[in-house]
Amino acid sequence: MDKDFKFRVLTACDWDEGTIDGLSIRKDGGLEPLDRDGSYTSEPLDSGIDDCRWHRIVLDADIPDNSMITISFYSSEREEAAETWSRKIVFKGGARDALVQTPPGRYLRLGIDLHREGEESPVMRQAKIYYPGHSYLRYLPPLYQEDPASKEFLARFLSLFESVMYEREEKISEIPTCFDPMATPEEFLPWLASWLSMDLYEPIGDKNSELILRAAELYKEKGTASGIASLATLLTGKRCCVKEYMNNVFRTYGMEHHDVEEMVDEGGCMKFHRTMSRTVDSANPDLMAGMDTYYDRVHYITDTSETGRYSRNVIGIFIFLAERERLLTGVDELYRIIKSFLPVFVRAEIIPVEAPSDETYDVWVGPANDTESASTTGVIPDGDGSIAYTDECDRYVDETGNRNPVHRSEW
Repeated sequence: MDKDFKFRVLTACDWDEGTIDGLSIRKDGGLEPLDRDGSYTSEPLDSGIDDCRWHRIVLDADIPDNSMITISFYSSEREEAAETWSRKIVFKGGARDALVQTPPGRYLRLGIDLHREGEESPVMRQAKIYYPGHSYLRYLPPLYQEDPASKEFLARFLSLFESVMYEREEKISEIPTCFDPMATPEEFLPWLASWLSMDLYEPIGDKNSELILRAAELYKEKGTASGIASLATLLTGKRCCVKEYMNNVFRTYGMEHHDVEEMVDEGGCMKFHRTMSRTVDSANPDLMAGMDTYYDRVHYITDTSETGRYSRNVIGIFIFLAERERLLTGVDELYRIIKSFLPVFVRAEIIPVEAPSDETYDVWVGPANDTESASTTGVIPDGDGSIAYTDECDRYVDETGNRNPVHRSEW
C-alpha cells in the first residue's frame, strides 16, 4: 500500500454533525431511509493540503436489490456551503468503491442519497475517502500524459486495477491484526486456536478470543486448583474458587497444620490446609453454618460412590453470583469446557452459589437474650432483636437450628 495515502472516514460518530433528511440512525450506527428516500450532507472534511486532489471513496454498506446509494462531492479551498456538486456516482449491486472526480480543493463535502424500490433498505455504515490523488499513470512514461483527453481516460481505466491491488495491499498491511485474538476477524479464530491445539465453544461467544489470548497462562496451570479457578472465572466473568474435597476426608494426621493461619490467594479464594479431622460439634454455630458450603471445615468419611463428593478425586468449582443472578452459560456447557483442563482422574462439580453478603441472610429466630449465640461469629441482631444466621447455600434454618436439606455421608 502506498504510504503517501491518507484518509478521512465518515462513521456513526459523524452523522449528527451533518444534515440528515429522511434518514434514521440504526442501533449499529448505520444510516437507512425512513421511507423510500433519504439524504445526508456532511460537514467539510479538511485534508490539510492546499489544492488537494482527492483520490478514492470506499463504502461499508449493504445495498440490496432494487436499492442504491448515490454520492456527489463538492471541493473548495475554504469551508463554505456547496454550490455546484459533482456528477453523482451510483453504487448498486456489488460496487463499493469509486474515484472521486472533483476539482482540487483542501475541503470536501459529501452528499449521500439512499433510495429503495423494494422492502429492503440500503444501509450506509461508513465512507472512507483517500487522498491525495495518485494514479498508476505515474509509473508510465510521460508520453501517456501528454494528451489531456486520453490521460483522463487512461487514469480511469487504470483505476480498475488500482482498486483491486489497493485492497490486497491494504489487507497485507493489516496481517498483524490476524495474530491478535482480540482484533482478528471471527473467521480467523479457528485458525489461531488450531495453532495452540485449542477448541472453540459457541456458548461462550466472544470469550473464545480471551481464551486464546490467555492460552499460555492457562496451559501453564492446567490441572491445578488455581488454574481451574482462573479458567472458570474467565468463562463466567464471576469469582470462582475450587474446593478440593480430599481436605474434608476424615483422617487422623495433620496436626502439623493445626495452628497454621489460612491464606487467601490472588483470586480471593481461601487456601485450606490439611488438618486433623474435626468432629461435628452441633453446639458450634460457626462449624455448623459452614457445612456443605465452600467454607466447610467439617470432615466426612470417604464416599467412593459414583456421585460421592468426599473422596480424593473430587473437586467443587464454586461460582459466586449476586442475589438472583443466573449464569449466562449453562452448567453442562461449562463442564464440557472445563473437563479438558482437568486431570483424567478428577471429577468436578460446578456449584453456583449466592456470594456472601451482609444484606442476604437465612433467618433462624432465637431468643433475643441468647448471649451465647449473639456473641458467635457469623450472626447479627435482626430488626426485631432476634438472631439472623448467614448461609451461603440458601438453606432454611428451622427453630431447632437445623439446616435443611443437608445431605451427608453416613458416619
